[in-house]
Amino acid sequence: MTAAFIPPIAEATWQGGHPLKALLWWAVLVPAGAVVFFSAAERVHHEKAGAQAERDALRGAASRAQAALTKREAELVKARADANTARSQKQCGPTCRTKLAAEASAQAEVEAARDDLLLAEKEATADSPLQAPVWLLAAAIDLIAFMAVWTGLSKGRRGEPARRRRRRVRRPSKAPAHGR
Repeated sequence: MTAAFIPPIAEATWQGGHPLKALLWWAVLVPAGAVVFFSAAERVHHEKAGAQAERDALRGAASRAQAALTKREAELVKARADANTARSQKQCGPTCRTKLAAEASAQAEVEAARDDLLLAEKEATADSPLQAPVWLLAAAIDLIAFMAVWTGLSKGRRGEPARRRRRRVRRPSKAPAHGR
């Protein structure tokens, strides 16, 4: 906040006839502005890093769901092969029924894994292709603050109030009108 007061102080010092002091004030503005800039950039970076971590976590969940679906589909292929072997037998005993139940169970697990994948992909968001540089917001805020304070505290020429023009009102002459 104090760095925002440097431009009007430097300008007042210059106008007061102290150019060396004014130049030193402007030189002080460089490190003060850098401190303000880097602290704002750090806050922006921290906020963006949190959002990026959340997006990465959601994409990680989607890739884990994809891996689980792939694994379940492989188990289904194996269970289906075992069930087809069991179906080819003349009599379906306990082993046959177990293999058919395993196929049905594997099919249900694949469907559940597909649903999980769809939910995970729906929540996972992609990064925007248009991203402002991290430093841009901090720089814009700093420049606006400096210029606003400088403009507000400057000893610029004050405008004089506008003079009001008086309108001359024509009054009708008292001479009689001819022909009436």
